[in-house]
Amino acid sequence: GMLFYSSWFCPYAQRAWAVLEELQDQGVKYRYVPVNPFQPGSDDRVLVLQDLKELYSVFVDVSPRGRVPALNHNGTLVSDFGTGPSCVQYLYTQFKALLPLSSEDSGAALKFWEFVDINVVD
Repeated sequence: GMLFYSSWFCPYAQRAWAVLEELQDQGVKYRYVPVNPFQPGSDDRVLVLQDLKELYSVFVDVSPRGRVPALNHNGTLVSDFGTGPSCVQYLYTQFKALLPLSSEDSGAALKFWEFVDINVVD
């Protein structure tokens, strides 16, 4: 199965979440695992990694830097802030039906997401 570690308010996570929702129409199932990176009672004080490990030890195994979104897909661990592909890139690679069929259009779609990352999300 697939576990999706996320915070509902994170724009990076929302994009991966939207892709996962679309994949459900293709029969891909996942389970949402909420992660709150903020100290209890605070909406602006981020937990340090050690505190995240105590609260969400399995999540930190998937995302060693404690960042969302992160995936565990049948033992394949994907985190947006590691050295590997982002969650969205991983999902595109695994479930190609989300990208346009032609390589030119597929490249344009990926460039669009890169533009959004740099100019809209940041």
